[in-house]
Amino acid sequence: MMILPPFDIAVSNRSGSIGLMDLDRLIDVDDDKLSEHMRRKIAAARKSLQRLRAGWCPGPDILELAPRLHDWRFIQVEPRGTILVGTVIGHPRLGDRPYVQTSYLIGLDATHLKWARTLSRFYVLGEPMGYPVG
Repeated sequence: MMILPPFDIAVSNRSGSIGLMDLDRLIDVDDDKLSEHMRRKIAAARKSLQRLRAGWCPGPDILELAPRLHDWRFIQVEPRGTILVGTVIGHPRLGDRPYVQTSYLIGLDATHLKWARTLSRFYVLGEPMGYPVG
């Protein structure tokens, strides 16, 4: 049995439950101190969180472009949040790597563990670390 990280918000829809984090709790830096790149990344994350909170789930069009994370697990990052670590395939910046750390986890398909939304992007989740297929 996998233990999920603590989420600030739980949303139920017809396909299951989604766990969401409060982005303001995770990122408490003044906008003035952030780079333009980071401000755009946070704005895109906020938009995804709003859609997820309204019951939307990423479809095949989003997920087929997302990198795949295999042999993954949650890592609690003090004091604010959780990241994922694992093997990534098809990352747009990193390519294929045997070990990566994601940015903060902000959304998760908590029922099926098929996708995760981090501050930076969606990931398709393969098998978690230590859980055999089948």
